[in-house]
Amino acid sequence: MNQPSLAALAGNALLLHIVRETVARGEEVWVAVTGDSMAPTFHGGDRILLGPSGARPVLTSVVLFEHGGRPILHRVVRVNPASVVTRGDACHLEDPWEIRDAPIARAIAVHDATGVAALEWTHRFGWSALARYIVRLLSVGPRLLWRRGNSALQRSASARHI
Repeated sequence: MNQPSLAALAGNALLLHIVRETVARGEEVWVAVTGDSMAPTFHGGDRILLGPSGARPVLTSVVLFEHGGRPILHRVVRVNPASVVTRGDACHLEDPWEIRDAPIARAIAVHDATGVAALEWTHRFGWSALARYIVRLLSVGPRLLWRRGNSALQRSASARHI
């Protein structure tokens, strides 16, 4: 496993501080994405609009949290009574940790080469951004729900057949 450099750790800490301070005031902030763990929803270089996360994340929402000093922006795939489980859209397995604290922020929209697309059900960015959200959700949704052994839907379906 690659260990982050001191400069990367300092950059991560600054980014997390800025996002925490901004969303604590009820405001939103655009940040650049690095990495492709959330492909095809967004890719490295895309910009994500982050806003306050609220007390409890919602299933399928994309949230920002800190793990090991690094900012992680992944989708909520399971909500437990005391924690949530996340996974990157491009990942086959759930993240090996559970988030017990409230996420730092939630992703509201993505700005990529095609323009702005909502990451939640809203027409705030216009109807075309909402349409792009629906297309993205349809392309990612089946993979979220039917990944081998990782889906709450699969587990509940299996329980009904026992």
